Amino acid sequence: GLWLGAVSVSAAGLAQWDFNGSLVSSSGGSALTSGAALPAVAPQGTWTTSSIGGAGAGVASFGRGTYFRVTHGLGSNGGGTRLNQYTLILDLNIPSRPTGWAALLQTNPANTDDGDWFIDPSQRIGISGVYGGSVPDGSWVRLALVVDCVGGTYRSYINGSLAQQLGGLSRDGRFSLGSTFLLFGDNDQENAPGLVNSVQLRDQALAD
Repeated sequence: GLWLGAVSVSAAGLAQWDFNGSLVSSSGGSALTSGAALPAVAPQGTWTTSSIGGAGAGVASFGRGTYFRVTHGLGSNGGGTRLNQYTLILDLNIPSRPTGWAALLQTNPANTDDGDWFIDPSQRIGISGVYGGSVPDGSWVRLALVVDCVGGTYRSYINGSLAQQLGGLSRDGRFSLGSTFLLFGDNDQENAPGLVNSVQLRDQALAD
């Protein structure tokens, strides 16, 4: 992954997966599992190597409708029963968006409602009609979602720059995380194929 030098993957309050030929955790936690939502009928993916910043990196190439189920093991915080304060970071490349949308996060592990973090048809990132920034198709980017359900804020970053902010979140509400959640899941086919190099989740809402 791209995290070398940034943080120890064995640090407390952190879960990470680096897609180096498997779905195992690089921080000692649970492995990811794959699943499928329409239009896929079964998970589709391959292991490959991609050039990121001029260096070769192991990545997972996943088909449209394939999602990854994350069991993060970070428990709950923020005075609730769910993970209310967290930062999710993805090193990601979305080559195309067949419906215009690319689902990034689905907090409902049953995938029976709308996803909770998207790239929209204008290449902006966000949710609930509040989108910003630009995520170029076919380029490696580092996307970060910083959620603080106690402070009420939801912030999206593209390569470290604030792109979007939403307010009005509630403790243990829609944008909090239970013990499991989905990456790239959505209930009504607003999904896209992609390449993923690294995923990191921290049990705190990081500052800018």
